[in-house]
Amino acid sequence: LANVPYIGSQCDLERVADVVSRHYRGEFCWSSSFEPEFIGRLMAHGFLTMAQKVGKDGYALLPKMHRHRCALNFQDTHVSRSTKRKASKFELSVDRAFEAVIAGIRDQHGCECWFYPPLVEAFRLLHRHGSAHVKMRTFEVWDKRTGQLVAGELGYACGDVYTSLSGFSRQDGAGTVQCAATARLLARSGYRLWDLGMELPYKLHLGAGCISRPDFLRNLAHAREQRPHCSPETPRVWVPQLLASTESAPPPAPPPAPPPAPPPAP
Repeated sequence: LANVPYIGSQCDLERVADVVSRHYRGEFCWSSSFEPEFIGRLMAHGFLTMAQKVGKDGYALLPKMHRHRCALNFQDTHVSRSTKRKASKFELSVDRAFEAVIAGIRDQHGCECWFYPPLVEAFRLLHRHGSAHVKMRTFEVWDKRTGQLVAGELGYACGDVYTSLSGFSRQDGAGTVQCAATARLLARSGYRLWDLGMELPYKLHLGAGCISRPDFLRNLAHAREQRPHCSPETPRVWVPQLLASTESAPPPAPPPAPPPAPPPAP
């Protein structure tokens, strides 16, 4: 970590994010603090918060700011016919199985997983109690026939931008269905942008494209002042119902009509 910039929990993160975005050619910074509120502020200023083991018993926080961010505007969402065919056996829920989603991520990614105990505990507290800056979210996919959790992801909302952190899938097609259903639900709930982190083929197939760090930070600064029209909290929803709907957030109410002109003076 010798050549990686350090971020203290009392730093002015708006200034730090601006300097990193414009002048730092790398992507990782580091910190010794795992305070949930600090992590929430990092997220709200464009850093994906990861972790690394240091020595035998230590951990470092690794705030990461991608040089290019893969992001989905919901009007560009592409749901393939094969995804729609596979969707019939799945249900989607939100914020119903935090611990099971964390376990699924760890099981799938194993030793490559950066979900170390102090970071998971911070995520757990943010999910349970919230933050002034972000709202932690889990999205879960269930096999309708067996009731088993077969896919899921952890992420967070900052205003009307939702960011994915990591996910898992235990059944063929479940991960693809989860992405498509999550996109539909976020759009219907009033979110404007889905931040998918680093570029990968499956994200591009969903309809995402890449934007620069400065452009992403401008989007996020706007998002911090916004709130979705409604929260995506929901009981289990049969996925085909979501995929069949292209409904997005309701449009804002039109301004009131002007009062009628007064009659002409006699």
